[in-house]
Amino acid sequence: MEKKRQGQSWLSESEVDSASFSKKYPQLYKEGIRNSYFNCRVVAAWSFSAVYQSLVLYHFETASSSTGLNSSGKMFGLWDVSTMAFTFIVVKVNLRLLLMCNSITRCLHIAVSGSILGMLVFIFICLLMRMRFKGGSSHMIIRYYRKF
Repeated sequence: MEKKRQGQSWLSESEVDSASFSKKYPQLYKEGIRNSYFNCRVVAAWSFSAVYQSLVLYHFETASSSTGLNSSGKMFGLWDVSTMAFTFIVVKVNLRLLLMCNSITRCLHIAVSGSILGMLVFIFICLLMRMRFKGGSSHMIIRYYRKF
């Protein structure tokens, strides 16, 4: 049953005999038997949390877009407001994922921080493209394809 290769410390799904594994580690299956993840109370709590977080995001975006000014003294445009919303959602979802996990591993830390850093790099690249090509990234794509 437990064939371990050199340096392998985990079991794959095909190596686990569910009958003997459930007898050996009954605490893994206790929550499922008690139906503690999918009862009405849990679904209602998740729904309330989703509505609350949506309202916080909505009020954050409307407050910042109606009173916020960019570096040239103009109100935020659609690109600025949508970038703020995207950043807020990505950071919130990743931190929520990190808080909800029972075991936080190095791999999870790399995934969460990599996701947030990847989003920030993507926004920075889009900002550079927007600054380089005054018309935005769509004009850059059109210019690129006109060469061919």
